[in-house]
Amino acid sequence: MKATPVRALLVLLLEAVVFGCKPKTPALRQDVSAVPGLFPVQPWDAGILPPYTDAEASALVAAAPRVVPNGQTRPRDAVLRTLGITPTKLRDRWVSSLMNTTVEKWALSPGYDISWRIADENLISREDCPIYGVKVAPRNRPPSR
Repeated sequence: MKATPVRALLVLLLEAVVFGCKPKTPALRQDVSAVPGLFPVQPWDAGILPPYTDAEASALVAAAPRVVPNGQTRPRDAVLRTLGITPTKLRDRWVSSLMNTTVEKWALSPGYDISWRIADENLISREDCPIYGVKVAPRNRPPSR
């Protein structure tokens, strides 16, 4: 008799029903972090840098809006490079779309966020995505009166 994948699956199912299923947890546990490219980079990995301090972020509040002049766009990687921001230090990405505008916000430090607007949501995953309206603002600001 010729062994087929369907036949092998049926044999495995029959053995599981007859002999019972016992998970082989110890045999399955491995250090998967050693496998390159298996999982995306996590913040606790050695290659991730700690976030900026609030003092470093507050120094960018006035500079951020001037990086992209009104009525123009610049590539995101060029804007971050101009501001001296390393992308691997950014945390807690937040994206919101309304009508024809997408806002992308990142935690720059424990007390400050950096945000910008993107005209074409289809380009958001590109490093050279054209952005405008860059601003650095304190998190959880009290409402203005």
